[in-house]
Amino acid sequence: MAFIQVCNLPDHPIHAGCTAVCAVIVGGTLTVANAGDSRVVLCRQHGVTEAMSFDHKPMSEIEMKRITEAGGFVNQFGRVNGNLNLSRSIGDLKYKKVPNIAPADQMITAQPDIKSVTLNEKDEFIILACDVSVCLSFPFHSIVPMET
Repeated sequence: MAFIQVCNLPDHPIHAGCTAVCAVIVGGTLTVANAGDSRVVLCRQHGVTEAMSFDHKPMSEIEMKRITEAGGFVNQFGRVNGNLNLSRSIGDLKYKKVPNIAPADQMITAQPDIKSVTLNEKDEFIILACDVSVCLSFPFHSIVPMET
């Protein structure tokens, strides 16, 4: 007989949630913050790409550790408490109500990962994407003149 886990968290009046990603260029530095499964990719010279973010999925070791330490579980389909297929988001408040646990340590957290890189004059553009759809693509030279 198989043991089936079910989510027994009380509902919250707000059921919605979303992922978030942003990119800021200050001087010659690109800084990216990501919470969820949105992505940023930097395109350098000759089509060389550099991932500036990674998906926050419940099956990853660090995410699963936080989820289980907050009293949640990840089922065989990679879903938090059998529902959400990501482990960081804004909203999804039902998963953020465990008493005496900091917001960054809740089952689902909005705490972003942050990555910075130094840009050079041959970098071409960045892509910001969510849900596998491209949201925005910016050629660097149309945004900020590169210092020479």
